[in-house]
Amino acid sequence: MTTDTIDYNDEQFSLKQYTENAYLNYSMYVILDRALPHIGDGLKPVQRRIVYAMSELGLKVGAKYKKSARTVGDVIGKFHPHGDSAAYEAMVLMAQ
Repeated sequence: MTTDTIDYNDEQFSLKQYTENAYLNYSMYVILDRALPHIGDGLKPVQRRIVYAMSELGLKVGAKYKKSARTVGDVIGKFHPHGDSAAYEAMVLMAQ
């Protein structure tokens, strides 16, 4: 008769240690991947999504006028599912 045992090498943490570590990891992710501009192009992810959506709509220098709601609708519909206020705010800041 054989007995199969599985050793997962579980580590035990206190709730305090786990929450501190999880919060630190999440906050570093937010700071590095979402809040700070990327070193390659200087854009935040929402700004990069706006520029890409505008290029897909054909919005270049000499292009015909389109409403900002069309651009924001494409951004939140295809690339940035968080809400329109962040996309509108990013567009305004990019235009300034």
